Amino acid sequence: MNRFAIFLLFALMLAVMGCSNQQSVVKKYYVLETPDDTTLVDTTKGFIDEFCEVEKVNIYPAFETRQIANRSQSHQISYYSSHEWAVRPAEVLTSMLVDFMEGKSMFNRVATRYWKVSPAYKIETTIYQLEVVNEDNGLAAHLKLEFRLVDADTQEVLTKYQMNQYKTMEEKKINVFATNISEMFYSALDDFSDKTYQLFKERGKIETES
Repeated sequence: MNRFAIFLLFALMLAVMGCSNQQSVVKKYYVLETPDDTTLVDTTKGFIDEFCEVEKVNIYPAFETRQIANRSQSHQISYYSSHEWAVRPAEVLTSMLVDFMEGKSMFNRVATRYWKVSPAYKIETTIYQLEVVNEDNGLAAHLKLEFRLVDADTQEVLTKYQMNQYKTMEEKKINVFATNISEMFYSALDDFSDKTYQLFKERGKIETES
């Protein structure tokens, strides 16, 4: 067998091995959703007789794609090649926010847009970080965000809630990461709604149903 034939055979073997390795890599997709042990019920004692618009959740560019970010150093992130969000986080988290506020029955109506009425209030959300973080003893889910309740007419921020939380992952699995992020987001929503309710209660704008 001449050198060219040997080279050709070797190249063919490498190509076959490469195709085999590519086929063995299966991408997995993950979803964010309302925690299983949570029931969306009205926990308030009254409601605000106004319409509220929920603006789409704004996520910083490094974390707004379907790629899942991993922070290995203070200023360095990489992305998992075989793990992705099934849907962009901003879309899912916006839906979760609307569902939560509807379940709370805090406002007369909550929606992402209105056609024939002008909402009195808006809820703005910014997510600064949504990532897997490498720790000395394993991995942690990290979520940094801010909720703002805004007067739709004056654009005044009436109240806001900030959270910057790390939650250690008991298992080094992205599925656990998705669960932790969902739970942290929902917990932050709960705290924000309590703060909003207290604001309107102090202002005497809570109307108790008879």
